[in-house]
Amino acid sequence: MTLTSMELRWARAAMGAIFPPGGGGTIPVGAGHLDVDGFLVALVGELPLRAGLGIRAAIWMCALAPLWVLRRPKLLADLDAEPRLRVVTALFQSSSYVVRQLVLLLKVFGALLFASAPAVRAAMFPAPASSGRRLAAPPRRPGDAHARDVA
Repeated sequence: MTLTSMELRWARAAMGAIFPPGGGGTIPVGAGHLDVDGFLVALVGELPLRAGLGIRAAIWMCALAPLWVLRRPKLLADLDAEPRLRVVTALFQSSSYVVRQLVLLLKVFGALLFASAPAVRAAMFPAPASSGRRLAAPPRRPGDAHARDVA
């Protein structure tokens, strides 16, 4: 199963509202700066049919949500940033479990894309400003059966 260019446009709009640039305060990029299309095409290509249909349903629901949330004949991708955020927030706060879970599905996969981006990882885990030497793992003590190397 593949996503259409229209569905990818809608997905970019939804993920852009969920992960805006500077949304975390220290993260300079948003989903709009990342390869949402490539990520979703690869993801849907690898997922079982049922899971792929779930992502497609989530994309369609987010795209059409302004019709009932804002009561305006617009799609999510046709809105500016502030109304998009209002629509996505309304979906997250919906009284319908299915609606909340579908938008959460997009958020979870968007988080995987977002956290794997080098720019985001660099902002989340900045390199120490010291001499560049790596920190050594603490020595293992007898009885630490579950200790792991961090190097």
